[in-house]
Amino acid sequence: MAKGRVERLFGVLQDRLIAELEFEKITNREGANCFLKKRFIAEHNRRFAITPEGSQKAWRTIPRDVDIKRTISFRYQAVVGNDNAVRLGGMVIDIPEGPRRRGYAKAKVEVRQLLDGSWRVYYKGTLIVQTNPTPLIEPIRAKPRRKSRARAAPEEHWVYMASAVEGGHFH
Repeated sequence: MAKGRVERLFGVLQDRLIAELEFEKITNREGANCFLKKRFIAEHNRRFAITPEGSQKAWRTIPRDVDIKRTISFRYQAVVGNDNAVRLGGMVIDIPEGPRRRGYAKAKVEVRQLLDGSWRVYYKGTLIVQTNPTPLIEPIRAKPRRKSRARAAPEEHWVYMASAVEGGHFH
C-alpha cells in the first residue's frame, strides 16, 4: 500500500528520532527539544527536502459572496416550536417575529454554531437570529425524532452546548 508524505514523516519521527535520542542519551523533554532545534530538524530537512516543481500557491482566495464563518460551522436541522423558539440539546434559542409580525412556528430551520461559539438560525437561507459567542463545552447526544414506525438503527448527532448561558436560554 502506498504511503503518503505524512505517514512517511510519522514513520521517520517514530523510528529515527527515537533512535537518535537514545543514541545521544537524551532522556528528558528539555534535552529533546534542544536536540530537535539545534540538530535534528536541520539534518532532516537537508536530507529529505525536495524542491517543488512549481512555486504556484495551492490555495485560492475565498469569493466575496461566501460566508466562510457559516461554511465552517456545526450545522443542525431543527423545527421551530409553537412558542417561536428552537430547542436543541436542552438549549433554547428564541426567534423574534419576522417581517409583518410573522411567526416561525413549525418551520424547518437550519441552526449553525460558529467556531467562536455563537449560534445562528436560518430560515430558507435567510439569517433570522444570531446569539453572542459562548464557550464550547463537552458535546451531548441528541437523537433525531423518527416519523416512521419502521425499526431502524438510531442515529446519534453531537450537539456542542454553549455553557455561558444560564439555563441554556437565549433571548
